[in-house]
Amino acid sequence: MDRPITVAILRFTPEGITQDAYWKGIASYLAHTPAFKAAKAMAFTVISPLEFVITPLFAVDRTVDEVKELLQPITSTLDNLNIEYLYLVNTYPTYAEAFASVPAFQLQNQDIANFQLANRLLPTSLWDDKKSAEEVLAALRAITDGGGFAMDVLAHPTLEVAGHPNNAVHPAWRDASHCVNVAT
Repeated sequence: MDRPITVAILRFTPEGITQDAYWKGIASYLAHTPAFKAAKAMAFTVISPLEFVITPLFAVDRTVDEVKELLQPITSTLDNLNIEYLYLVNTYPTYAEAFASVPAFQLQNQDIANFQLANRLLPTSLWDDKKSAEEVLAALRAITDGGGFAMDVLAHPTLEVAGHPNNAVHPAWRDASHCVNVAT
């Protein structure tokens, strides 16, 4: 049974701002990801030297207003930093329509052979204290400063959500909130 899905896209670049302001904007996103997880939303994010983009945030059974409220701390930070951004939020009646609305999902050829990829599951506990969250941000910044980029998948595959399915999902997923893929 399909349920309505609200899709949000948020994008900003470092153009016309300092690198510190750019990374404060990214830090705001990372700091608020526990709220996304609590709302049972999921997000695909790209962090690069050229742009930061949530492409998209998917929220099942959430209204446009609820998703805007969820993203409000981030957009307020961007406003306070004078960072210009693109921000779109729409609700779709089905998953297929929501998926089709995301331009990044429509790319046919990702030229995967042109990248070196690696990934890590990041446990939710990394957001329990400021120091470890800052270390995650510093690692992402070092990757992009070195010419790479990160693709972050924010999800919440907890036992509460999934139950105890008989499948091959790695148990570390149950305590993770991010799967960060790095490409160079």
